[in-house]
Order: sequence, then C-alpha cells, then structure tokens
Amino acid sequence: MIPLEYSTNLFFTTEEIEEFFHERREHFSEHYITNAKYTLESLLFHLKQRGVEKITPATISELLQLKYDKETGEFTQKTLKRTSLKNLLNRVVTFYIWKLGDTHPFVSDLRKYIKNIKVPQIPTKHIAESTINYLIENLPPNYSFLIWLGVNTSARRSALCNMNIDDITLCKFQDLERFIHPDVFEQLLEKWADEEAAIIRRLDKYGGEYAKQEIEVPLFPNDIDKLLDYLSERLMAIELSGKKFEDEKGEFLFWNDHYKRMNPESASKYINHFCRKHGITFTIHHTRHYAIQKWYRLGMRKATIRKFSGHKSNIIDRYLDIDTQTAFSELATIQLKRDKNDEEKTA
Repeated sequence: MIPLEYSTNLFFTTEEIEEFFHERREHFSEHYITNAKYTLESLLFHLKQRGVEKITPATISELLQLKYDKETGEFTQKTLKRTSLKNLLNRVVTFYIWKLGDTHPFVSDLRKYIKNIKVPQIPTKHIAESTINYLIENLPPNYSFLIWLGVNTSARRSALCNMNIDDITLCKFQDLERFIHPDVFEQLLEKWADEEAAIIRRLDKYGGEYAKQEIEVPLFPNDIDKLLDYLSERLMAIELSGKKFEDEKGEFLFWNDHYKRMNPESASKYINHFCRKHGITFTIHHTRHYAIQKWYRLGMRKATIRKFSGHKSNIIDRYLDIDTQTAFSELATIQLKRDKNDEEKTA
C-alpha cells in the first residue's frame, strides 16, 4: 500500500497532462502522444467517476481495464492482453516519473507491478532462417527491408522506423580502415579492396524517456547489394508517388502506405497481419532476437554484441538459446584446441 502522506500527490489534472506532452513533443511521435494522452485522460476520467480516494498500482491497472458506456453510465470490464496492459501502464509510469521523480516510492512500486506482469515470449530458437527469408522475399519492399535491416543491425522497431537517409553513410571498404584492426583489415582488403560498404547509424532509446545512445553498425560488401537495391526502390516510390518522403525529422528511410514516415505500431500491425495470414509466428522485435543469436553462434563475444545491440548488461543472455548442434560444436572445438595444445607439449 502507498503511505497516506503520498496519496494526495498521486492525483493529477488535465493541465498537467497537457504540460507533460508539450515538454516532450520533440521526444515522442505524434501517434504515441495521441495514444498516451488518451490513456491518461481515460484514467483521470475513471478516477473522478469512481470516486477513488487512494491510488495504488493495482487501482490503476483495474481502471485501465474499464470501459464506460455513456448511454447507461455504467462501467464494464475490458479484456486486455497482458502485453496491451503493460504498454498502458508504461505510459502511466512515464508520466509519474515526470510528476513525482524517478525515485518516488509510488514510481518504484508501479515499476515493480509492471515487471510482475509476465508476457509470454516466443523463444528465438523457433524463428528459423527460412522464416526470415520468406518474409524478406514476400513482403513489400519497405517492410521487407525493415526485416532485413533489423536482422543485420539488431535495431529496435522504433529505431528502425525513425531512421533517416542521412543515417546511412555509403563508402568504400578501404574507408573503414580506421575502424578495423590492421591485421584483420589487411586480410579483408585483398577480398574487398574496391568494394562498397556502409555505416548504419541509429538512435537507440532504452530504459527511460531520455536514456539514449547512438549506435553504429557496419555493412560490409557482401551485404551492400540489398541496401543499394532498397535505396533504388525508395527513389522509384518517390517518383511514382510524387511525394518528398520527408517530415520535420528529416528524409525518412521507411514509408507507409500513405507515403509518410512508417509508424512503429502500424508496422507491427501490418507484419503481424501478414504473418497470421501465412501461418507464421513472428513479430518485428524477433529480428533483434535473431540478430543477437546469429552473432553469438558465429562466435561474436558478448561484449561486442552489447556494443551493437545497445544492451547495458547481460540481459542478452535471455536471447541466447543454444541448440544441441551449437553446444556440441563448441565442445568439439574446445577438444580440438586441447588436443593441439597436448601435441605441442609432447613434441
């Protein structure tokens, strides 16, 4: 229960909602602001109508799952999936962080409450390479490349949709020399001397409203054709539509069916609908899981994976479901190294 002395601080007004989003209009998309404002205004309405005297995390959860009938003046229970409820509560906790501060006891209790809502996750091992390839081959170009880029950069859904054209730097492979250790660069230079490469930048937001970092991931010559093909598709779409593919944030990389910047939630709905229609279990976020697991299986160190994925801790361990083949292969490799060391000692 929340201490009585904090109770009066937990109620809020319409003016505070407006002030909150006015200050953050540069940090949130218009779509997010519209939905989040509706969530908070609905919560405020239910608090007033129900005559709530004391707010707790459980109270907020209960009120968010109510539906008000204007004709009858009655409240009915809505059936919300745990994922949806968690999203609504995250919008509320973001507001309370602004109102009360990150260290307030109620904010801590609300975060704990949200954390205890268990959302079922699809294990990464169920996402086969054939599934990824099928999606890339059969989705429209803008959604297909969204999947491909997610798989190759581990970018979050929101980071992908917010990318602009100037977040891509095309270059020659030799221009990457300052980023690569000399011994590795010399080996690759023989293969890719005059080939094209690229650096993909993204702004990764995590763990809080202002927690963000810029992440760079290289695309090497063996992957560059897919990027160049997509940029050509984008130019063709601009010519056919007569649109500029530009908004206040810049020239966007991904567009929707209305030739505006692709919205993360709309992108998810489109791809989820496509997957259900074709009997596929998949979400955009699974591209991130797949990328992390693919890098790990190819021998990338966890520290390097964290560098590219943006994770700040060993939370990546939850993505690393090791199958029997990988486990046996690693043990066989260790055995070979041990046998080689033994031979060198006896030689």
